[in-house]
Amino acid sequence: MKKWTIEKLIRELCKREGKKAQVNIAQMREIVGVISDVIYEARLERDEWHDMFEALGAKRAKKK
Repeated sequence: MKKWTIEKLIRELCKREGKKAQVNIAQMREIVGVISDVIYEARLERDEWHDMFEALGAKRAKKK
């Protein structure tokens, strides 16, 4: 299993988003920062945000 870091996550997001629109690493860092702020401030438990993103990924996979 791949060990993820924030930098690897941002690079993967840019790579995937780059196919659709212009995006740069600084913009993606800001987006990831805002998401992490929301998760932190909402005090979401690991299972809550994991389940949320996993469900979204499954929904998006069905569209492909």
